[in-house]
Amino acid sequence: VTEEGTQNSVQTDANGYYSLTLQNDDAKLIFEQLDFPIREEQVLNRSVINVSFIKEDDGIQLKDVVINAGYYAVKDKERTGSIARVTAKEIETQPVNSVLDALQGRVPGLEITPTSGTPGGGYTIRIRGQNSIAAGNNPLFIVDGVPFDTNSIGDTSTSAQIFYGSTINPLNYIDPQSIESIEVLKDADATAIYGSRGANGVLLITTKKGKATKTSISIDASTTVINPTKLPKLLNTEQYLEIRKKAFANDGVTTYPTT
Repeated sequence: VTEEGTQNSVQTDANGYYSLTLQNDDAKLIFEQLDFPIREEQVLNRSVINVSFIKEDDGIQLKDVVINAGYYAVKDKERTGSIARVTAKEIETQPVNSVLDALQGRVPGLEITPTSGTPGGGYTIRIRGQNSIAAGNNPLFIVDGVPFDTNSIGDTSTSAQIFYGSTINPLNYIDPQSIESIEVLKDADATAIYGSRGANGVLLITTKKGKATKTSISIDASTTVINPTKLPKLLNTEQYLEIRKKAFANDGVTTYPTT
């Protein structure tokens, strides 16, 4: 039992009794019980609040989470392999431009490192570390059942001026808001289905599909403000030109070159 918006909480005893001293006058209590929907109750000057948990409460039926494991689907409680799942609800709360940004820090054993600080730049992806010296370590990407080429979508000879020789993320083509779920296969589930191509793990990306429901429109907006904590001390134009003049004078140059 938790008072909403605070860390003020208590556990009930074996018979369901509890006692909680509230911090706010207009408090709301959050009741949580494993395998049941969460209940919320306004206190409204009541000193005794009783709540009963029923699985059919409010018409909500608990459902097993079904995970995409490649060529088959399996209930989460019945799976034997190591499969991690990130849903659209988790992705939508992050103001990111890349699918891989949404996965950072959310999947155990998945290491995602940007190759540059430029937006749209490539990533180094490792599932459970380095698996090979020369045979490659990139995982296999499957988008809606089709293998996805994860090579850079640009060549260093044309993109070096912008991306400084780094790769360009091929998943820039996929809008994070259009993803339904992402499953990460990390062991025999990957190799049993995809063979040697899945030796470094597999990322299964499922995109959203149209549904026969009422037409609805949703708008998501986010704003980011970044303030540098420490800036390097640089010369101004006058100071820089003074140093250049001294350098030419030290070399005995009296006529400055055009560059």
